Amino acid sequence: DIRAIRDDPAAFDTDLARRGVASPSTGLLALDDRRRAAIAAAQEAQTRRNDLSKGIGQAKAQKDEARAQALMAEVAALKDALAGLEAAEGAAEAAPNRAP
Repeated sequence: DIRAIRDDPAAFDTDLARRGVASPSTGLLALDDRRRAAIAAAQEAQTRRNDLSKGIGQAKAQKDEARAQALMAEVAALKDALAGLEAAEGAAEAAPNRAP
């Protein structure tokens, strides 16, 4: 459980050392930090995308087509960025499973 490793990495390392396994807590915690950062970035991008989508609806309601188009372009760019962030999240999630 990664939470247990985060809470007490020394105990995790000690337990593995008793079994003759090298101490992987530092690497696991680094992978966990990357995973958590990727999740946070993806969530921030999704929140921004949702806010922009609301703005599109407001702009269309006010018949401000230029603003709506600009917001739609920004949403499209965020959609592409979000795909990359989600891929990074998935890679960070799978990385501990590939560790020796």
